[in-house]
Amino acid sequence: MDQSKIEAAAKRAAKKLYGPTEHFEKILLNQTELLRRACIYAEYEAERKHCEPWSIVGLVFGHGSGVASAIYEVYRSKNDEVT
Repeated sequence: MDQSKIEAAAKRAAKKLYGPTEHFEKILLNQTELLRRACIYAEYEAERKHCEPWSIVGLVFGHGSGVASAIYEVYRSKNDEVT
């Protein structure tokens, strides 16, 4: 999907939400932040389910253990290099 279509979809989605539209658009368009938040969710679920966070990442994104582990390693919330 090209960037202009993603931006248009984000604008449409943000307008449906209650609150500042610009704020929601920024959230929807910040792919790094979305991945980081998915990893935060994975950490929470992994603790609850007594498993590794990358396994939850694999379920969310539909990847095997290698790719899921790499995604988690790059975007995990404990990684100080990702902001």
